Amino acid sequence: LVEMLDMSVPAVAKLRRLLDSLPREALPDILTSIIRTSNKEKLQILDAVSLEDRFKMTIPLLVRQIEGLKLLQKTRKPKQDDDKR
Repeated sequence: LVEMLDMSVPAVAKLRRLLDSLPREALPDILTSIIRTSNKEKLQILDAVSLEDRFKMTIPLLVRQIEGLKLLQKTRKPKQDDDKR
């Protein structure tokens, strides 16, 4: 998800450095905070005690958001081609 973002934006580059330096245990919590999902889903992840459970809950949400972003990119590309014409 982070790799899909524009790294030329300072905040995105800072986020990438932060994610690279965090311990693995914090990754599900960080991902939960940046994924667009309902508060109920976020709370379920944060309430999970086991790290394995947190990853099992977070990964499908992350995949869902990435697929949504890919679809959004596909719909924007034809519009950019039309603008060039």
